[in-house]
Amino acid sequence: MRLLVVDDDLSVGTLLRAIFEHEGWEVDYAASGDECLTMVEGGAPPDVIVLDQMMPGLTGIDTARRLRGDGFDKPIVLFSAYVGPDLQTAVRELDLKPVSKVDTQAVIRIVDALGGALA
Repeated sequence: MRLLVVDDDLSVGTLLRAIFEHEGWEVDYAASGDECLTMVEGGAPPDVIVLDQMMPGLTGIDTARRLRGDGFDKPIVLFSAYVGPDLQTAVRELDLKPVSKVDTQAVIRIVDALGGALA
């Protein structure tokens, strides 16, 4: 199973990569929404994307909108320090799995469950 972690904070990307590689995932990392779009368009798309909301340039929602518009229909976990009411409409419209960035364990549980569902 392939996972793409998208976060402008390299330490978060490194942490998630270590956790998921230990769980048996093949993990790629992108530091921006633009880099994510390039990676998804340029090769075999990942099975799951963990996408930070607050990034310079394209936000997570902006990136997810572009991915969905380009036909990416696999799970996207929106990983953010703030998942408030103003994001809920976009989360529903784009079929995202929102998780608080302070709850790393929830991200692990959701991605593991998605991996099991895709296997």
